[in-house]
Amino acid sequence: MLIYSCFTYLVTHCHLLTKLPFISLGTAIYFLSPLWPYNVTTAVSLDSSSPSLIDLVDHSTPSTGQGSETVPSRVVWSAAGLSNTQHTLRISVGSGERYAIVDGLV
Repeated sequence: MLIYSCFTYLVTHCHLLTKLPFISLGTAIYFLSPLWPYNVTTAVSLDSSSPSLIDLVDHSTPSTGQGSETVPSRVVWSAAGLSNTQHTLRISVGSGERYAIVDGLV
């Protein structure tokens, strides 16, 4: 299953859905996102695992504190070698963060 668009989705603590579930059947999942020249992270947890914080900072560019992404969308987190059953990926705002980002899931 491929979920991908020309838009980057932003989830904030103000949204009613601060944990976005994605249910998939398969042996791997890939999380795509661009990178920014300032602090941006997104938390993900697969099935019943503890959340992992994904660093979405472009460390090759000096911090600007705001603005557009500086690196195009790419795979920034993945899980492979999974059993071929239904899996749930939860995307959420990380602790102390203002928002979560997701650009695509494969």
